[in-house]
Amino acid sequence: MNHISELGRLSLGSRLKRLSDYLITEVNAIYKANGINFEASSFPLLSLLEKYGPQSLRDAEIKLGTSHSYISQKAKYLQKSGLIEMTVDPNDARSKYMTLSAQGIALIEKMQPIWKSLDIAFARLLGDQERKIFQELGNLEAALLSSGNLRQDVAKEMSSLESYDHIEIVDYTDDFRDKFCQLNLEWLEKSFILQEFDHNVFSDPRKYIIDKGGAVFFAFMNGQAVGTAALYPEDKTSFELCKMGVDPRYRGHGIGRKMVEAGIEKARWMGAENLTLLTHSGKLAPAVRLYKKLGFTAIPMTDHDIEKYGQGRVNLRMTLSLKKAQAA
Repeated sequence: MNHISELGRLSLGSRLKRLSDYLITEVNAIYKANGINFEASSFPLLSLLEKYGPQSLRDAEIKLGTSHSYISQKAKYLQKSGLIEMTVDPNDARSKYMTLSAQGIALIEKMQPIWKSLDIAFARLLGDQERKIFQELGNLEAALLSSGNLRQDVAKEMSSLESYDHIEIVDYTDDFRDKFCQLNLEWLEKSFILQEFDHNVFSDPRKYIIDKGGAVFFAFMNGQAVGTAALYPEDKTSFELCKMGVDPRYRGHGIGRKMVEAGIEKARWMGAENLTLLTHSGKLAPAVRLYKKLGFTAIPMTDHDIEKYGQGRVNLRMTLSLKKAQAA
């Protein structure tokens, strides 16, 4: 998995841009291979003029749902290429109309077989998921473009950061089982392959953690669970801090630190002398930095660590002496 994918929601724009850049580059190459000099990014406007006839810049902007700068830029390109003609509205000198030229009509006829072949190729690529993909794409466009509230939403979140300071640690009850799974699977399934230990714990946290002498707890904020973690008994004097996940919508606000601190205090209260954890120094680097700040140090891994979590899942074992931490 590359870093763009690991960024999750924060990489939405970058991933869409990556797909757009790839498709435009490929289609440009197809045009060139067929002796056509045309910029694929101008296709929507050219197609609009073919289907609906002459359009003002404003009408094209509305019909394509794009910005004025996009329409203006593509109109200049098409005009410079001799594919459209620009005329001024006699009733409004500020309004310009775009009309296909004879050269533009001829080029469209030449490109029609390519467009038909592209349509068939995309149908084969999308397969049975085509309807679902375009439906979800439409939902995404509606959510982002129709509301126009992204800046306001971010500003609202920034202004309410103080509310994140009040985090309550709550012990596990069976009502929280689904939430425990959800908070963990949100990040686990994106980066790793689930192992038998994971499936067991998620199927019944009480049986596989609490009844074995461990604990599961949650970080609650404004009445809802935004993070979770577990203490799994390794032996009579040591617990493993594991299954820690934070709701992506609330990351970056210190919730992870609160969870680790709560785990340290719970482990000490339960009589543990050491608290260990297993992590990945590359894929979970921010978490590793947090652990080091809180006093965890690296120690050799064991064969059981790999057996438990799988190759590639963990490459770093860390420990914190609770007796030393208490004495300090």
